[in-house]
Amino acid sequence: MRLLVVPVLLWLERIFVAAEPVDLTGVRDELHFHVHARATNKDGSGPVYKDPKAPIEDRVNDLLPRMTIQEKVAQIIQGDMNGWMDLTDPLDDTKTFNQSGLEDMMSTKAGSIWGGYLVPWDKFVYGVNIGQRCLMDNTTLGIPAMFQSEGLHGFTNNGTTWPSPIGLAASFNTDLVQKAAATIADEAEGLGFSQIFAPVLDLSRELRWGRVEENFGEDPFLTGEMGHAYVTGLQSGKRRDASSTAAARMASTCKHFAAFGSPQGGLNIAQVTGGERELRTMYLKPFNRACVQSLAIMTAYSSYDGIPAIANYHLLNEILRQEWGYKYWVTTDAGSVDLLITLHGTCDTRECAAKTAVENGISGEMGGGTFTYLTLPDQVKAGSVNVSAIDETVKAMLRTKFTLGLFENPYPYDDYLTSLRTLETRDLLHQMEQEAIVLLENRNNLLPLNTDIGSVALIGPQADRVTVRAPRAAPAETDHQHHYTASRSSSPPHP
Repeated sequence: MRLLVVPVLLWLERIFVAAEPVDLTGVRDELHFHVHARATNKDGSGPVYKDPKAPIEDRVNDLLPRMTIQEKVAQIIQGDMNGWMDLTDPLDDTKTFNQSGLEDMMSTKAGSIWGGYLVPWDKFVYGVNIGQRCLMDNTTLGIPAMFQSEGLHGFTNNGTTWPSPIGLAASFNTDLVQKAAATIADEAEGLGFSQIFAPVLDLSRELRWGRVEENFGEDPFLTGEMGHAYVTGLQSGKRRDASSTAAARMASTCKHFAAFGSPQGGLNIAQVTGGERELRTMYLKPFNRACVQSLAIMTAYSSYDGIPAIANYHLLNEILRQEWGYKYWVTTDAGSVDLLITLHGTCDTRECAAKTAVENGISGEMGGGTFTYLTLPDQVKAGSVNVSAIDETVKAMLRTKFTLGLFENPYPYDDYLTSLRTLETRDLLHQMEQEAIVLLENRNNLLPLNTDIGSVALIGPQADRVTVRAPRAAPAETDHQHHYTASRSSSPPHP
């Protein structure tokens, strides 16, 4: 493995220096392109999939038959920037990449790339450019990746931090939530992200569950309205230089489909018990309201009525794909395909788990597990996996990328700093923090609180630190916060 320091001017230079023999299994050789030159047409015309003015479905249908089975499977397995970048130190700003790691990642896990790391922004942008340039300029078909981060209340990479979703919902202000989500997309888009893992539309109906703060509450109507606002805010608009058919700038990811937030005993991945009526009247309502136009959906770890969500054909095909007409990207959660073996007990091999998930779910595999989908090419060749299920999954991924305009411009923006932590975003954040405050009235002295409380206990690692917002009128201080120290009360809390 070689660790290279690559000047910016060499990004466009070919990265793959030694071509491996290409297994052309899956390529339709009777069509209008040569098998040995799949990115061109026999008559010399340009491929439809590269035409930014062509309808999206035409572009999808032109690209799919050009792809090998290896390329198809690579599109539906999540990769990770740590395959070619050292992202372990949040303060390290060294801009280097590992060439052999890059080649390996892009040959097996190239459809979506996890990039939620706390590293300097310029280093992150460097890494995204390396990855996208590799895919666009140094692979046969030039298919860009979707770079991903979490975004429940601000994206992971040192973006503006908003109140947790339960706090956002407490504002009961969908317009403000939409504006907040738009700022998250503003910040993430400039750095090269195109997919955000949010919103969470689980219902907090089991309060022992340790992730209640990720949700918008227990009510399906409020959750649906807040989710719809969040999706609209994240996706509205277009990336710069996108195609005329592009319809969004960021893929929101509604999760966890479905019925995940009410596990037995409050255990995170435990089963959820219920029937069809409860599924439709409670758990599916928010998803139907918010996510039919979302460009991505993430499935749940849990089972519902005894059927693992990631292998639930009724849920993922009959309801989501057929009844709702959903046509975009669906992915499993991290490591959840392996749970068919280790938790649900429906499979005993990685091959079985991969086959079950892709054929029943028409969904991709996120990282965090053993990457069971790497078994799919051999299973297709052996005739044990239906390649049409893989094709439909790949088409959903490609459809999402064309809708985002990534084939025209998948790169970070040179002026990304202009959209990060702006004064306008801080003002909006201040408004949200005010509207998220909930005041409780102690009616009929229900709580045994004395009206002349003399002291309040501040408990926790941040109890002696108060952070206040920098004043807007001080331009020189806009990138800093003032910290003041407050003394911990030595008096015990009032009973």
